[in-house]
Amino acid sequence: MKKIIQTTSLALLTTSLLTACMTAPTLPAKPTPSTVNQPANATGTVTVTLALGQNIFVKEHQLNLTFDKVLNDSRCATGVQCIWAGNATVAVTAMTTASRSQTLNLSIGDLRGDLRQTQRFANMDITLTALSSTPVSSQSTATSTSKLPTITLTIKQIP
Repeated sequence: MKKIIQTTSLALLTTSLLTACMTAPTLPAKPTPSTVNQPANATGTVTVTLALGQNIFVKEHQLNLTFDKVLNDSRCATGVQCIWAGNATVAVTAMTTASRSQTLNLSIGDLRGDLRQTQRFANMDITLTALSSTPVSSQSTATSTSKLPTITLTIKQIP
């Protein structure tokens, strides 16, 4: 009787271990920010480019930036004549080694109302200078390739 209990227990333990190993979820690798070692120019300005979802660390300013999303894009579509140029707004999360994270809404184009191209964060002016993707008209979508939008930011230390 003891031998049957031991054999059954061993079989159950082996089955449990094998099942746990086969169904154990694999966690995705934690994204590590790329580091920008670009030295600031004579005016203390650094220019960086980020793809949607990308996170970078700007060593010169001890600043971490993430391009979170395009909030809106009403710019004139490629291949279309428009009455006004429109504008686009993106969300960028900024954080320094000594501050909490903050989401900055940066805009480009025809800046009306409370839209801002530059925002001050931790004694730095962060400016959206370019958003690569431009809306495409429905007539030219068949020939367009879908790629992630990119933004170009300039970071200037404020004395």
